[in-house]
Amino acid sequence: MFLRLIKKALGYILPVSIKKPLKKLMKRNSGEEDEVLIENKIRIRTEEELVQQAEGLSEIRDIFNDLKIPYYLSGGTLLGVIREGDFIKWDWDIGIDTKIEDIYPKRDKLISVLRTTGFQIQTYYSHKQNFKINAVKHGARYEVAGFIKIGNNRCRKAYYYPKSFLEGHSEVILRGEKYRTFPEPKEYLTWLYGDWKTPIRTINKRAYVTNSSRMNSMSRIYIKIVSFFN
Repeated sequence: MFLRLIKKALGYILPVSIKKPLKKLMKRNSGEEDEVLIENKIRIRTEEELVQQAEGLSEIRDIFNDLKIPYYLSGGTLLGVIREGDFIKWDWDIGIDTKIEDIYPKRDKLISVLRTTGFQIQTYYSHKQNFKINAVKHGARYEVAGFIKIGNNRCRKAYYYPKSFLEGHSEVILRGEKYRTFPEPKEYLTWLYGDWKTPIRTINKRAYVTNSSRMNSMSRIYIKIVSFFN
C-alpha cells in the first residue's frame, strides 16, 4: 500500500524518461509480476519445440567447436541432462558457460557466425565481468556466459563458483548428441542449486539458486575493479 502511494505521487512530478525505469524497479520490489510473462516462461514445451531446441543447441556446439572455444553445458540444461536425461520441459533457456579468456578474443567472430547461421542476437553484454550473449533461434533462447578468473573463483556479475569447476571437462549425452560440461557435473549442480534432485517450477531464482553461489555487494565491486585492470 505504501509503495503504491509513492508511485502515484511521483507519477505527477517525474518526466516519462524516469517514470518507466522507476515503475519497473518498484514493481519488482513490491512483488508484482507480469503473470503472462511468467506463464510463458515456465510453460511446458511441446515435443516439436524440444526437437527444435535440441537442433539449435547442436548448431551452437558445432560453431563453438569450429571456432575452438571450449564450452560447458550449464544451469538448467545440465540439470535436465543429469536429473531427467533430457531438457527440463519448463526451462526457458539453454545454458552455456565459457572462460572469458577463451571467448573474449573471438567474440566478434562468434556474433557474426551466429547471425549468418540464423540466430538472432537478442542481448549482448561485452564487459568482461558481465559477458553474456542471448541468441534466439527456433523460438528457443541460448544464453552464453563468460566467467572471469578472480583468485580461486570464476565470476560473472552476481554469481561465482570455484575455478576448479572449469579445469578439465566431462561429456554428457542429450537427445543422442554429445556435449562438453564440467568435470564434476553433480558437484556443480549442488553448488548452484543445493537440492537439485527436487524439481522446482518457478522463475524466482532465489527459490532454487543457493546463497553460496551469489556474491555480496562488496564482492561485486571488487570484481569490477579487478576485471577493469585485467
